[in-house]
Amino acid sequence: MIVLNDNRMIFPFLTEKLPLDYLANVCKVNRKGNDVHPWVLANLTPREIRKELRELNLPENPNRVLLSYRLDKNCYGIYGLNYDSIFIVPHNNLADIEFSLLDIVVHSFSTGVSFLELRYSVKSQNEVDALNMNYFLSELKADVMLKIVRSTWNEELKKKEESSELITTSKFLRELLNDYEKVYDMDMNEEFKSYSNKPILFSYFLLDSAGRELAKNLGLNMKETYKVSVNSIRQTQAFDNSAWYYSLNSVVNVSNVSDDEGTSDFFRTTFVDKISNLYFFLFLHALHQRFFLQLSQYKIKSFNYEAASFNEIKGLVDELSGYSSCINKAWLKFFFARPASIDHVNLFYANVRETFDITNQMESVQSELERLTDYTDRKYKLFDEHSKLLSSKRKSRFDLISFLVAAIISFVSIYDTFIKMIKNFGVELTIPVHIVLAVLFMVICFIVPTVINFYFNIKKMKKISKEIIHIENLICEDKQEQYF
Repeated sequence: MIVLNDNRMIFPFLTEKLPLDYLANVCKVNRKGNDVHPWVLANLTPREIRKELRELNLPENPNRVLLSYRLDKNCYGIYGLNYDSIFIVPHNNLADIEFSLLDIVVHSFSTGVSFLELRYSVKSQNEVDALNMNYFLSELKADVMLKIVRSTWNEELKKKEESSELITTSKFLRELLNDYEKVYDMDMNEEFKSYSNKPILFSYFLLDSAGRELAKNLGLNMKETYKVSVNSIRQTQAFDNSAWYYSLNSVVNVSNVSDDEGTSDFFRTTFVDKISNLYFFLFLHALHQRFFLQLSQYKIKSFNYEAASFNEIKGLVDELSGYSSCINKAWLKFFFARPASIDHVNLFYANVRETFDITNQMESVQSELERLTDYTDRKYKLFDEHSKLLSSKRKSRFDLISFLVAAIISFVSIYDTFIKMIKNFGVELTIPVHIVLAVLFMVICFIVPTVINFYFNIKKMKKISKEIIHIENLICEDKQEQYF
């Protein structure tokens, strides 16, 4: 039987180039007609983590990496949350499951990756209800319904009357995020359709006995009907009566009360605070690493590395250089190995990261980025050389024309000067002599140099043309290669 349960369903989404403190500036009108700011800053930074990591997460730090905003419960009605009871309506003819919505928080990282956190508690003490509740709440693609029950006072009948409303979980979530003009799921769709990425569960269960037959189902966020293999989930246990279970879909702690009243009180109170702050904080950062890497891979894969000109490839190289710089900064700000000086806390964080395959994904992103950088650099050099050869070819053509014009001008000038010199000596030239001299000067001063110049320039241009064709062939070959 469940003594206590504390669940968080985490829905990842992206916002379009919005500042971290965007929600702080959201203003609404409450039912009394007053302006209110429904989203309140929440500082989640635990004291137990290392000083440099703690400072990176403090709201007052201008270089902070995370801001969290909690929806003020006095403003729940503005978002349609003025209900008395809320149920999830599972499929398969299962009974409705009632739960309490404890908290709504938006966590925004400076990378643009954000998470909507729904914190809730299943009212039933039945473990099967908890399993089904968590499973169906995460099944957004199935359009699972929520049933919202509202009580109103009928003055005429002098009694309370209940009315219920059915709403899909997806619509419920989207209405919570109406303060954003646009939100994107991790597949970049223009609407909030997080079912393309299953939301992630973070839960704590305190049971009345050591029997944890369903613990692995809880850890995998699977219904009770799934028969989970003993080797299908990662598990760590720092204490006899407390174990962590890790999967891509959920991270769950299952503990049990013991004969020692002090120990049981610890798991009812202090450990709940540790779960809500320290462990959840580290889980959230590991989750951000996972989705940041997924976003990075998406950007690298969708990077338009085709270019038709030198200016285009130069733009791509500059863009890629800037993105590569951002990735390297992210390694420093968002990725860390040992966050605390407490062994079992570091063990928890390491297991979450290993479950999310963070290290391999980092290496994959780095490798793909280097490969894309090498490709664009090579292409840049080809286009640069191509551009220089075209410029050289144009210059050779210009040189030919310039030499031709200069040769004509030189010939006329020299011939005119020569004739004047002869006339100054009193020599009269007949027309035949003029013709002979003109032909002679044309051959010596114009035709011979022009032919020689044309020969060498045309030879040079042919060589340049061959080099241009060779480089263009290389560029075409690059376009046909599969780099990813």
